[in-house]
Parts: sequence; structure tokens; C-alpha cells
Amino acid sequence: MKKFLVYLLLLSSTLLGACRMHWFATKHAHEEEMDPPREEYVYTVPAWVQSQIEFLKAQPPYRTGKKMILKYRYQYMDVYYIPSDCCDQLNPLYDEFGKKICSPDGGFTGKGDGRCPDFDRSSQTAVIIWQEETPTK
Repeated sequence: MKKFLVYLLLLSSTLLGACRMHWFATKHAHEEEMDPPREEYVYTVPAWVQSQIEFLKAQPPYRTGKKMILKYRYQYMDVYYIPSDCCDQLNPLYDEFGKKICSPDGGFTGKGDGRCPDFDRSSQTAVIIWQEETPTK
């Protein structure tokens, strides 16, 4: 009887050790799978911005400056600024759904349409979403 208890105790401790090793191995492997990817955040461009990029690519080069689309943070939302080709044209600002909010600058006076006069002060740093590639000479 004593031998049986010793074997039973030995067997149970071995099984318990094996179970613990299995639990730790699967727990850590599972946690690694659940960790968020360590890659940088990838921003996806709204579909209307992508179509605007394709439209701008198809147009002739700007007379002054480069064609580009900039993203700002303004009034707690992402907004998109698309500079116009040249002089005395309003530069539109769109919300994240493609609805025109205002023109913060441009036009005859250079002050835009006056519907967002605080844009320069209130907007956060611009991020270039797309910029025309410089042709190689």
C-alpha cells in the first residue's frame, strides 16, 4: 500500500509538472499572438481622396508649385487641404467625407472665403498625404 501511494504521488507530481509546462508554453504562445503588431500605424486614405489623387495625376503640371494633398487636424476632425494651381484661386478645405468646409486662403485677397478665419491658428501640423513626384532631368 505504501508503494502504491509513493507511485501515485510521483505520478501525480509528474503529471502536474507536465500540465504546468504545457499551460505556460501555450499561455505565452497565445499572448504573443494576441500582441498588437509592432509596425507603425498605417493611415488609410478615404476613397474620395484617392480619386482626387488620380484626378490630379491626370492633369497637366501646375504652373507654380507642386500638386499635393495635405491632411490637418482642425476642429477635432481630420481635414484635407488641396492647394489650387495658381494665383487668385481659392484653396479648398474638405472634411473627412469630402464635403467642402471652406477655403482658408487664396482668392483675390489671399484670405480665402472667410468661412474659417481661424484655420492658421487652430489647425495642427500638416501631413503630406500625396505630393506630385519631381520629374527626373
